[in-house]
Amino acid sequence: MLLYIKALAAKNCRQHHNATLAKVENSDKSLFLSTLFPSKTKFWIGLKLVNGNYQWADGTYLQSSDFQMWAPGYPNSSVGECVYMYQYSGFSFGWFNDDCGDDQDYVCQNVPCSADNYCATRD
Repeated sequence: MLLYIKALAAKNCRQHHNATLAKVENSDKSLFLSTLFPSKTKFWIGLKLVNGNYQWADGTYLQSSDFQMWAPGYPNSSVGECVYMYQYSGFSFGWFNDDCGDDQDYVCQNVPCSADNYCATRD
């Protein structure tokens, strides 16, 4: 069975970076992510429709009170379950849902190393 492109992106984040697809929790993080790619580049984030609710890659659900930046007309129930971020107009970025098999760039995130989250160093 061929994995969806977004599933391959998530797998790559886990295997190569011990990470997940990015969780966009606020406007500062959204702005930071928007600087990582050239203009007009679509990139997967870690949000997906699961059993009628949007869920982040870390397992938390998107709540109505949470930061959201859906583009006008989205989410659109007829186009797909996976979510990407895109500069759709001028300096405006938004979230769009689409088919999980569409080939997009993606961005990973991991938890910083700390006393609670030990990270091995490489020599």
